[in-house]
Amino acid sequence: MPGIPLKAFRFCPIHYVGSVSGAKVDKSAVFEYEMGTAGSPIIKKSPLAIECTVVDISNTKGFESFICTIDSTLVEETCLNEDGKIVV
Repeated sequence: MPGIPLKAFRFCPIHYVGSVSGAKVDKSAVFEYEMGTAGSPIIKKSPLAIECTVVDISNTKGFESFICTIDSTLVEETCLNEDGKIVV
């Protein structure tokens, strides 16, 4: 799907960024973002973000799997229950 333009996804840009390769398309302008504490971009309108550090990369046929440790979890209060647990 790399040939599908962003305007075709105007109602759901998250589908666009999940459908194209970052090696072929610059996805950095799709969402407004700010830099998190670990130096990774955090989408401003995202109710949940998890910052991670890559500790290992496993290469298999057609895929790269990233093994990470979680550095921080950023979540809006509206996504938490009364016990402070994330509600999806």
